[in-house]
Amino acid sequence: MSVLGQEITILGAGIAGLALARALAMQGAVVTVLEQASEISEVGAGIQISPNGVAVLSALGLLEPALAVGARARGTDLCDQNGHKVINVDFDAFPHAFPYLCFHRADLIDLLANGARELGVDIRLGQRVTDVTATPDETQLTLADGTTSVQRAVVGADGIKSVVRAAIGETDQAEFTGHVAWRALAPMDVSPDVMTAIYMGTRRHIVTYPLRSGTMMNLVMIEETDDWTAEGWSETGDPDEMRRVFGDFPAAADLLSRVETVHRWGLFKHDIPKIWGKHGAVLIGDAAHPTLPFMAQGANLALEDAWVLARAFAQTDRPSDAATLYQSIRQDRVQQVIAAAGTNGGLFHIENPIQRQITHTGMRILNKIAPQRISGRYDWIYGYDVTTVI
Repeated sequence: MSVLGQEITILGAGIAGLALARALAMQGAVVTVLEQASEISEVGAGIQISPNGVAVLSALGLLEPALAVGARARGTDLCDQNGHKVINVDFDAFPHAFPYLCFHRADLIDLLANGARELGVDIRLGQRVTDVTATPDETQLTLADGTTSVQRAVVGADGIKSVVRAAIGETDQAEFTGHVAWRALAPMDVSPDVMTAIYMGTRRHIVTYPLRSGTMMNLVMIEETDDWTAEGWSETGDPDEMRRVFGDFPAAADLLSRVETVHRWGLFKHDIPKIWGKHGAVLIGDAAHPTLPFMAQGANLALEDAWVLARAFAQTDRPSDAATLYQSIRQDRVQQVIAAAGTNGGLFHIENPIQRQITHTGMRILNKIAPQRISGRYDWIYGYDVTTVI
């Protein structure tokens, strides 16, 4: 089968949508991306692309520019909130086929957008789709200005509030997890390949890693709280409030003092839909399976999705068949990664001080006598190369 000359429309110019656009264009598809924003931009934030995601960037022919703009992480230091090291995961000692890279999210989006455009993908900005109607013969889009169009295949890469998800008959019952995340950038002058650090505290943790050749440090800070906040990444937080909440993390005090702007958002659990596609409409990335950030796998799952869905379009005759094949390949892995992310959240936030001390001591001993067990714990995630699957 072939997608050569087939017209495919993607809603959303995020990581999932742009990666899919390039993957389809590489196979000769005629791809249009509709993005509701007036420009492709990202609120300042970092993003981690682990080897399983970099494998997709490589298959998309984007490894060289990715290495040029991404900071290479040499490993992860897992510390208590006072900065005392619990374990170290050395990526060089137990390497994977591809490196771990840390990006400013805007840099990764630019890389993918440029990669899509150079293959002829039409990225249209300011195109807010308000309704999608999928039938066996066609999929109709309605835009905010009232105009409509009929498409053969539509991919919803439109995030947690996906209009495509509603079109395939899947509702979403989001449940607040009791976690609120803060994110910020701090100006720094550090080596661009320093360790990623995770500081574990009582019902809170902080993640730090360098961006843009070590000129800034990305901070993701998560607290458990009953103070519900709206879902989304656009709510501006108070830097002084952030410093109060995380003020007993002395190892991060200098970084926190440098923050001028911070955003915060509530973390929600979402149902994974029973079906990911219907007729000519299919879901990808967060529109299909949003995950909690405790494994830093949301963007990596989106990249994996993009590769599989593009190959599924090439191997089937109808969009509905492509959606079925894609879901059959992706569903089990997605569920396993999401479950692992939930487990990690508990490990980072142990409240009972005795239990925390026992757990950290056990981790230190295991890291000393069998570091490969620590480093290899998530090989099934990081060592996975979806480009060899289909």
